Amino acid sequence: MASKQVSGAGEQKNIPSDVLTGYGSNESVQRRHNEGVALWMLGGLYEIKASAKETNGEMSIVEATIPDGAGAPMHVHNCGEAIFVLEGSLRLYRGDNEVFDAGPGDLVYYPKGTLEGVENVSGKPARVLLIYSPGGMDDFFAEAGEPAKAREIPPASSEPFDLDRITEIAARHGMEVRPKPVDLGASLASARHSARPALTRASEGRAERRAER
Repeated sequence: MASKQVSGAGEQKNIPSDVLTGYGSNESVQRRHNEGVALWMLGGLYEIKASAKETNGEMSIVEATIPDGAGAPMHVHNCGEAIFVLEGSLRLYRGDNEVFDAGPGDLVYYPKGTLEGVENVSGKPARVLLIYSPGGMDDFFAEAGEPAKAREIPPASSEPFDLDRITEIAARHGMEVRPKPVDLGASLASARHSARPALTRASEGRAERRAER
């Protein structure tokens, strides 16, 4: 069995090629922190960690740093999406009236065709991992965003985002932007006065451990 030498943090080891390559791919994808194409869009930093071309179309993985007040308008796309929160918190919307506040360690999965939206209302930046399957959404980010001048959140701008442009580009990549019927501002106002939606299993475990102490 063939093997490849892989460099880790301070060590090198041989791993069988069939373990590295996975199903249908010819090469593994290995990216360290601060590696990958960095883009600015919608006020945030988006880093492409693995593209559809690199994974034979199986998935796209994007790390996003979203500042307070930023996010994504309501939209639907033709692939599944998993959102895993690494740092900070985000308010996630599904359908016409479902709201979920996700914090570090929380995971949300939206099947293909789900109406969804994202908003950061935490007062500080949030960092999340976005995983799309099948892949292809990285092409949307590459076209809609601009090359980041630094691997950080872009400077604040007083200019409104060109939603028409985003909508047009999204349509070319199997995504439909639907700012209505959900008004994020109105949803936010009502959500602030409602109980936090059901937690993910990871959050439930943390809550149970805190209660036992």
